[in-house]
Amino acid sequence: MQVCCDQCGERFDTNEVVIEGGRIECPKCKAGMLLDKVANQAASHGNHSSDVALAAALDQALPRWLKVNEADGGLEIRWRWSQSRAKSHVFYVLFFFAVAVAFGAVTVAAFQQSASIRDLVVLLLLDANFIILFMAFLTELCNSTAIRFDGLTLTVSRGPLPGWGRALRVDASRIENLTLERRGNTARYEYSVICHTIEGEQVVLDDSIRDRAVARFVRRRLLEAIGG
Repeated sequence: MQVCCDQCGERFDTNEVVIEGGRIECPKCKAGMLLDKVANQAASHGNHSSDVALAAALDQALPRWLKVNEADGGLEIRWRWSQSRAKSHVFYVLFFFAVAVAFGAVTVAAFQQSASIRDLVVLLLLDANFIILFMAFLTELCNSTAIRFDGLTLTVSRGPLPGWGRALRVDASRIENLTLERRGNTARYEYSVICHTIEGEQVVLDDSIRDRAVARFVRRRLLEAIGG
């Protein structure tokens, strides 16, 4: 899909660039453009809606953290929890690991020098706090969510590190609709993909997609696969 850069006027094709964080970067001047704005621009020069243009842009240039596999007649959509913030998560993982090791060494030294019980408790609590932060960032860096549809069942799995979230299975014949729900504030919106069943039940497939464009893409592809 051909688009025009707002800053330098360069025309380029969306399949020649990579989308990150809901933005597309001009290959000439490196200016960023919101994907929704790109879709509206494409729609204004064609006979299709912005939703169709947005879907076309995402189909041609998926973010690095979003993978789509349609092998064997099924559909799998997988995305990293860290999404476009993987580099910052690597820094935090290394930082909190180093601090936890340092506090662990200080705690051992204090124990060997017969420090007071209160001092040891404070050091252990601080060390435990940094270990928890280290594990939280490590989990978000390593883990991903995968939604699979095999023609009969919609399956949601998370991993490889355990402890956050649970696996879900929904019979496709029970699915009436899929909707999106936004939560958070303007600084950080997150989108939930919600499955509505014919019994009136609401099943949250995922609640941590930070890109509205990607959330809409996931919903559209699942609806197409299910036949909704």
